[in-house]
Amino acid sequence: LGQFEIGCMGKLAGSVPRAVAVRGARKRCMEIDKRQSILIIEPNEQIREEIVNFLLSAGYDDVTATDSLPAALNKVCQSEYEVTVADAGRPLGAELQFAADLAVMKPGAKIIFMINAEDQQSWDQIASESVRVRFLIKTDFARNLLYLLEEWAHP
Repeated sequence: LGQFEIGCMGKLAGSVPRAVAVRGARKRCMEIDKRQSILIIEPNEQIREEIVNFLLSAGYDDVTATDSLPAALNKVCQSEYEVTVADAGRPLGAELQFAADLAVMKPGAKIIFMINAEDQQSWDQIASESVRVRFLIKTDFARNLLYLLEEWAHP
């Protein structure tokens, strides 16, 4: 079994066949994953809708989207979001201030910043110092976003 299955399954009942137990545990884990509440912050309407639709089609049903950091802070004050996926445009200071504000408001909040490939070096130092912040290349979100969400659901 991989770490994902072991981390999710806990103890298996001795009388349940292993293959059935693994399938059942994996299904329960995926159901738990899909209950994460997710806030998307993306100024580009087309990309924002693409990410929301991608998550909805992957089975996440609690997905909300907005176009700016100030609007996102208002939403965070009104509702609990376990994960925030935010565009990390320029200037970098605004996103870092948002992360700091969010950490004060919701200490357990997790943030995934979507960065442009050409900005990756600028974010490397920040990534090495961050515990509750992850980064992904914006153009590769379909390949990496689900992985990051699952990673956080199973620490």
